[in-house]
This record gives sequence, C-alpha cells and structure tokens, in this order.
Amino acid sequence: MTKFFNPLSPRTEAPRLQVFLGLCVSVIAIMGTSVNHASSTVFALLVLTGLFFIRDWRRGWQALLPVDRLVLAGFILYFLSVFPSWINVDDTHEAFKILERYLRFALIVPLALVLTARRISLMNYLYLGAVLCGPFVLAIALYSVYAHPDEPAHGAYHHIIFAELAVLNIGVMLALLACRALPRWQQVVVVLSMLCALSAAVLSQARGAWLSMPVYLLLAVLFGLKEKKISLRALGAIALLVAALLVLTPMGKVIGSRMQEARNDVVQFYENDVYYTSVGQRFLMWEIGFDLWREHPVAGIGTGDFDDAIMALKAQGKYPRMEVHNSLHNIFMQALVGTGLIGLFALLAFVFILPAIAMFDRRYCNRETRVTGLIVLISMVVFGLSESWILRLPMVSVYLIYMAVIITNRYNTAISHVSAATPA
Repeated sequence: MTKFFNPLSPRTEAPRLQVFLGLCVSVIAIMGTSVNHASSTVFALLVLTGLFFIRDWRRGWQALLPVDRLVLAGFILYFLSVFPSWINVDDTHEAFKILERYLRFALIVPLALVLTARRISLMNYLYLGAVLCGPFVLAIALYSVYAHPDEPAHGAYHHIIFAELAVLNIGVMLALLACRALPRWQQVVVVLSMLCALSAAVLSQARGAWLSMPVYLLLAVLFGLKEKKISLRALGAIALLVAALLVLTPMGKVIGSRMQEARNDVVQFYENDVYYTSVGQRFLMWEIGFDLWREHPVAGIGTGDFDDAIMALKAQGKYPRMEVHNSLHNIFMQALVGTGLIGLFALLAFVFILPAIAMFDRRYCNRETRVTGLIVLISMVVFGLSESWILRLPMVSVYLIYMAVIITNRYNTAISHVSAATPA
C-alpha cells in the first residue's frame, strides 16, 4: 500500500482524531457543493473539534512559523474587516446573514491550531476526497441532466459552485500526480477521476469555472517538463484523450455553444447596450457597483445593500429587464462595493497574498504543500473573477478547510522538527 491509499500518518499524536477529521475533509471534498447541508455539517464538526481541544491552542500557536501566524491572524482580521462597512448598512437582516461568511474565517483558526499542536496531517484525506469526487459529481451531473434536460447540471446548490468544486479537485489531483510517485494503476485511477470531474464541469455549463482549466494545463506543462514528472508523450496522450471526449461526446458542443453565447453577449452589450444577457448583466452590475462605491470609497455601501440599490434604480424606471442580485459576480468588486477599500485590502492581503507567501516559503514548505496550495489559491482567484463565491457558504467552507489542511501539512513533513522541539 502506498502513501496515497494509506492516509494515516505515523507521526501523528492522535490517530483516532486524525481519522475522524480526515473523513470530514474527504466528505467536503467529495460532496461539499452538491449535497444539501454537507459543507455546513462538516464545517460545524471541524469547528467544534477545534473548540473542544482548547488546551492545544497555545502549543499550536507556539509551534507555528511566523508567516503561518500571520495567515491565521489575517483570517481573523478579515472577519473584523466587515464591521467598518456597517456604518452605511441599511438592510441589517441581510448584513447579519453575510456576517456568517466572514465569521467562518475566524472559526477555522482553532482547528488549524489543533492540527499543528497534535501534528495531524490530513493531506492524504484531501487527495482521497478529490479523487472520489470525480465519479461522484459525474453521477450527479448525469442524473441532473436526465431529470432536467433543459437546465445546467447541478447538485443541491447552484450549478456554478457545483462546477467550481469539480474543477478545484481537478487541480488538486493534478498536484497529486505531479508530487507523488504513484504506481501506474493509481495514476490511471486519478486521470480517470479527473476526466469524470471535467465532464461534470462541462455539463454544468459554468463558464467561469472553466477558466481555470487553461491555467492547469500551463502549470502541468511547465512543472512536468521542468521536474521530468510528465513526458511529452504522456501530455500528448492526455491531450488526445480530452480531444476525443470533446469530439465524440456532446461536451464539445456544450462548450462551443456556451463560449459563442458569451461572445455574443459581450458584443451585444458594447455595441447595442443589451444588458439583460448573462454576461451583460455582470458588466452592468460592475458599472453600477463602481458608481455606488465612489459614494463611500473607504467603508463601502454596506454588505447586503447592493440589491436594494438595484431595486431603487428599477423603481426609477431604469434597467427594467435587469434581474435583482445582491452578488456582483466578482469577489473583488463585491469587496470594493460592499466594504470599500478596507474590505478590498483585507480580501487581497488576508485571503490570498499572505497564504501565497506561506506557500512560497521554500525553506519550510515542501513541494507537495507548495504546489497544492498555489493551485487552490489560483483557482479561487480565477473563480472570483466571474462569481462571488466569497458569499456562498459551501465554497467558503471548502476554501477554508482546504487551506487549513494544506498549511498544517507543513508541520508533519518538512518542518516536523519545529513542533517536536516546541515546549508544551
């Protein structure tokens, strides 16, 4: 049995706890955005575990490297960054609902401290969940298409976040292939699972999620050739297999029609002022959002108030065919409009930049942790260009659990001696 199929780490101080937490991580990787309440239940279990072992917090904090302390402190600061915007909030009910998204960033910190203090690595469970996700989401996608042939494939939640988890796990599996010396049959299993996840993402018709695929391809080529992990022959075989799927199955037609539809939407918006298409509404919301932000540049208009602004414009007779959304379908515009420059800085610095700095620390971050972490970060940035996943609880939970697992994996591999040398 290889390391991939033997998730239990010999270094851990709490094997039973590791199995429990690992199964939670696998579950959210498999069904976090397709099964109702799966992500919230798993997140609650992980948070309660972190809170239960409060005696480990101090030891875990002492064992952390300075850059990882900044990452966890940044998550707490990101939660706090929402409050200045409340001076402009009108819809307090919606603001409190959105507050839960921010609160999860602070709630993940105790879990990370416990994983560090007890030297628990959950990376293998994350890989295992990603591999099992492929056939799982494809089965859901096929059933969805069969039951609702006129709708994009989806699970219990929106079809966009359904596709985002499938595509994200393709990236995680790509990191697994790049960083682990797996036997040939296990490589075949992983590649087949990637193709299943790709098929599910295509059937979802979520164009924003597809944008990560060219990035993955580029990373695979550069990393594979540099490290000699992937030969040109293997890359060619994978390319031919994907091309065959696109030509011989309906997936090619789905991608072609959706991309042509997006192109037409862009042309119609800029040449004929047609704003009520899928892409046109995004462009219009960004224009309206930017105008609103200029009224409150520092603290923003307040979380949860964007839909009220849209309804006010419609009451004035403007944009009668525009749908009312509280999401701007872009996490950066969402932060800027709702929480101002404070919120945009917090999003960039605490959600992306500090974790990226931790991943680039080659002295203490092994290749597996670095590659997987950067793929997750890049994916979430790309998803955020066309979708406000930061407001969707399942995707927030997925991001935070993945990052907690990846960051604490360092304390069981390249820098396990740091934890061992730290006094209790």
